[in-house]
Amino acid sequence: MLLYTYEGKTFKSFKQYMTGTEIREAVGAPGESLESLLFLAIRYPWKDELIKNDEPVDLAREGIEHFYIKNVLLLVINGKEYTWDKEYITGAEVKQLGEIPLEDDLFLSIRGPWEDESVPNDKQENLARPGVEHFYSKKPVVYTFYIDKKVYTTKHQFLTVREILADFAKVDTSCNTLAEKTHGNFHEFKDLDEKLDLTLVRYFTIFNNTPTSVS
Repeated sequence: MLLYTYEGKTFKSFKQYMTGTEIREAVGAPGESLESLLFLAIRYPWKDELIKNDEPVDLAREGIEHFYIKNVLLLVINGKEYTWDKEYITGAEVKQLGEIPLEDDLFLSIRGPWEDESVPNDKQENLARPGVEHFYSKKPVVYTFYIDKKVYTTKHQFLTVREILADFAKVDTSCNTLAEKTHGNFHEFKDLDEKLDLTLVRYFTIFNNTPTSVS
């Protein structure tokens, strides 16, 4: 007679080999599914062994075999199904699991009428909520604009005049004005909080408004 355990409870077997299905039936474990996987505990540093339904396990090996069920959670990444054994997963972990570059944009699909949710790398999502979470990625959209022939890029479609002057050109907004040449003339943006659409490449220049000293 051979002994083995399941979830800490001891069972007996008169068979040297038992398949995953036989072990499940003997201990009253749920049937095999992605959310109910049977594992054989293995001593560190080796990983525990996944036992399939038709896979025989030798119960006569040295020591007592210890079995347990791992309840994994399902998620879908770019249309492909994956499993995760923790309640929460970060955006970075989703990308690693789905082999997505960290710099790509990640979204969680939300049923309408609500918009899909952006998932930054450090944000945690709860996979234990009802239903299966569906994630998808997109290559980041990069917008390009010029200031006096120098090229700048941003992931934001809209930037304020203040942001372009202070964050990109690195100039004092109190004494510099952003301008754009249109139809042969320069249009000066007086409102620092005006949002400029960068969908099309735009070419700006900066006028310095500091009074010149008279000698």
